[in-house]
Amino acid sequence: MMLPPIPRQLMPRQVADVLMDPDYYNNMMSVNPTKQEPIKLKPKKKKKKSLKLEEKNNLIIGCGMPRSGTKSISKLLSNCKNVNIPHEFKICLPYEFNRNKLRQKLFHIEKLKGNIIGDVAHYYLNYIEELIKHHNAKIIVMKRDKKKVSKSIKSLGWNPYIQKKVEGSEAFPFYAKNVDTATEFYWDDYYKKIRELQHRFQNKILVVDIEWLNSKEGITKIFDFCEIPEEDRKYKTKIRENKHFGL
Repeated sequence: MMLPPIPRQLMPRQVADVLMDPDYYNNMMSVNPTKQEPIKLKPKKKKKKSLKLEEKNNLIIGCGMPRSGTKSISKLLSNCKNVNIPHEFKICLPYEFNRNKLRQKLFHIEKLKGNIIGDVAHYYLNYIEELIKHHNAKIIVMKRDKKKVSKSIKSLGWNPYIQKKVEGSEAFPFYAKNVDTATEFYWDDYYKKIRELQHRFQNKILVVDIEWLNSKEGITKIFDFCEIPEEDRKYKTKIRENKHFGL
């Protein structure tokens, strides 16, 4: 004969009290284990999974040398309806590829509101292949004259290629050179890698000369590449901003 179950949370003394209770045995006699109804468990509600970036097909990443128009392209795109592409959003990525950092970055980007979302920053160079292959991203690469970029970076008053304890310098490669020479080295290396990537991912990378931002024709090419609907586009030429670090 099976005895009714005793709650597990009872202490030994409480168990003894239960066994001495006559009602316990009366209940035991009235229980027919063969006729007990099975316990019905409520089905767990399935959580709706949010679409990943690669499933949304709307991730735009902008990059290019510092001081080459990255801030301006961010502003141009974000001016459009249903487009949210900030400049250097949240965490900074190191120059050397770091998958964990990239995941953290994309976690923040996924939370942005808009039909087309993304980010723009110079430090995406070594993350482009990963972004295209595994996150279906489209890449816009800003380009500006080498000498003008060098002069603009020099005006910052510090050498990010050597002074590695300065905030933001982890996003730069190391060159044991003065800032002018180092910038020109970086410019050459940067766009050499872009050419190699562009050859492999032709439909996924668009190189944009900074002067495109001063013409409707140039801006239209950018909007077409990003697949921004005609009704959401906002044209605004001459929006270049070069007063801040990270243009």
